[in-house]
Amino acid sequence: MSGATGRGRRVVANLVTAGLSVGFAVVVLEAAVRVSGYADHLYTDPAYVMSANGQYWRFR
Repeated sequence: MSGATGRGRRVVANLVTAGLSVGFAVVVLEAAVRVSGYADHLYTDPAYVMSANGQYWRFR
């Protein structure tokens, strides 16, 4: 009986570890692409910017 519980916990632990590893890899890849500038053409400038005194937004 305890063997089945141990295997189940091991499976869950492996799934959690795999999920965290994939998540970390995606974050690292995202950071690398942004830092490299490889995908700069995919990002646009914001249409609105804060006014000089910070009181309102204005259209660029």
